[in-house]
Amino acid sequence: MMNKYRYYASMERGPEARPPVCLRYAMWATAASFSQSYRSVEDLLYKRARQYIEATEMKNQGEHYLTLYHAQTWCLIATYEVTKAYFTRSWMSVGRAICLVQKLGLSNLDVEDTRLKHLSLPAHDWIELEEGRRTFWAAFYADRWASTMTGWPMILDETKINTNMPASEECFERGIPHESVSLAAARSPEGGRNLSPFGGLLLSTALYGFNHQHVYQAGVDDRPEDVENGKFWKRHRILDNAITNTFMFLPEHLRLPDAGHNMTSVFTHISLHTLVILLHQIAIGQAVTNNLDAGVVEQSQARILMAAEEIVSILRLVSNQEAVEMASWAGFCLFVAAKVFLKDHNSAPLHYSPSANIQFLISIMKTIGLQYPITDYFVAQLELEVQTAGIDLNTPIERCDDVLDTDTSTRVTFNGSMYFTNEDQ
Repeated sequence: MMNKYRYYASMERGPEARPPVCLRYAMWATAASFSQSYRSVEDLLYKRARQYIEATEMKNQGEHYLTLYHAQTWCLIATYEVTKAYFTRSWMSVGRAICLVQKLGLSNLDVEDTRLKHLSLPAHDWIELEEGRRTFWAAFYADRWASTMTGWPMILDETKINTNMPASEECFERGIPHESVSLAAARSPEGGRNLSPFGGLLLSTALYGFNHQHVYQAGVDDRPEDVENGKFWKRHRILDNAITNTFMFLPEHLRLPDAGHNMTSVFTHISLHTLVILLHQIAIGQAVTNNLDAGVVEQSQARILMAAEEIVSILRLVSNQEAVEMASWAGFCLFVAAKVFLKDHNSAPLHYSPSANIQFLISIMKTIGLQYPITDYFVAQLELEVQTAGIDLNTPIERCDDVLDTDTSTRVTFNGSMYFTNEDQ
């Protein structure tokens, strides 16, 4: 969200013009969570960040709170909280970040409309404009994933977004103005030609928002028993085609294996394959409930297994250490893929062993869990299900009781499955 050199230059200003202390503590907490040397103080830095930004919110009439810096602070705090599995706090922090970016007009940076109220001054230059864009899209990314994982409503309405996609990292850091396009235009082959890795990630994230609406905002006239004309199946086909088109229209520099060195691009592909799994799992559920033709179920099952195998193939292109550099939600995507192999284990032919894929995914998830504790919850759930299924893996499973025996007052529900999280009081 922040231009490194512009940030360092701002620290040379007077006390009132410098970035607020809350932002600095949020940055330090995030950095400390990636460092073995400073990980012991990350919780202290995180709590200081919250204390300072909450104090600023209560200062006078709250006018000191409406700045880009404070929106960035809440984005960093929300991201940190979700990696630690503080879901309730993260949900509230995401809401604060979104309220700030909306008040600042960051969702309408690339449209001139006198009816829109902006509480921030126009950007002085392209770097400042790009910082505003990136801050908005960081809040959008958090909004979509928070709703995907919890089932709670999304806040941002995609049809009312008038802010272009972020430029490339190189252009942003060097301050080289770069023409960007809207989210809708980026979905076309022409518009997506110069898409950045961050922009590619946002394309897949936006599709999760459509899937959330498909699942949780279904109408009474969905008619899931009618495969040809039912609204449920029409939405299903539209989203399925959108995912396919996203794969097809990604520019060459974001395709695998050429983009295998960029973990943002790798996660984009993994998240798209995960979305295929989730979409067709919902389809199977409706097909079974409504006693539809067996061919519908078989087709979705084939798509699910193919997507899970693609995730494994992608992960074999990167090392365990590189996998840690993916987004914090990577562990969830691997969990979804492993569940596919777990279900497929009993029906697998003799020459095919899904347990090898399960073991591979668990090893990657444990490595990711060293950086993102949220992954530990998915690992614990997966290992428990592996034991219950009686699958014998080559490596012993160590049950993590401090993860499984969590406070049941905080739950995360996804697609009808409930997972427990543990928040310190």
